[in-house]
Amino acid sequence: MLKVIRLIFKRWITWVIMMLILLVSGMSYFLAENITYNNVTNIMSVLQNVSSIIFAIVGVWVGYLYPKLITEIINNRENDFFDSKTETKKMESLITTIALSAIVLIGVLVFYLLVLFIKGSSFYIDNFNFFKMLGVMYTFILVCIQIYCIFSVILSNVSFVNKLYKLLNDKKMDSRL
Repeated sequence: MLKVIRLIFKRWITWVIMMLILLVSGMSYFLAENITYNNVTNIMSVLQNVSSIIFAIVGVWVGYLYPKLITEIINNRENDFFDSKTETKKMESLITTIALSAIVLIGVLVFYLLVLFIKGSSFYIDNFNFFKMLGVMYTFILVCIQIYCIFSVILSNVSFVNKLYKLLNDKKMDSRL
């Protein structure tokens, strides 16, 4: 079941990204006039907090999986080979999630840095509507990246629980034989 979900997720990700970019651009254009700077800074604060939490949660997962994975690869047991490949894929997914969360954190920092340098300048004042739309679009993109990270963590947790149930079921079947 999880493999089917991942396959569907991978096939549609490009389409979803393109649609999100179009949607975000359109929303930014039409909604920017109703959004204030305080609204954006509140969202940036939430993004920073959620990204930090995801960073910590996924860091624990990596700390759990990495030593086990290295041991399995070094020992190179035949029956663990496919498990090692599966664990490597999980590790890759987790590292991608960490990298994307780091990108969101960097994006938040860049946003505040640009606000510090640009806000109040004559160039900013002359092009206020453009910068407002750009800021809203930038915020929407960071939110979309963060939502992807949240779903990735959820899928990893579901995968972990499925593996636990499989191990329990295998142990139960072995005890019956």
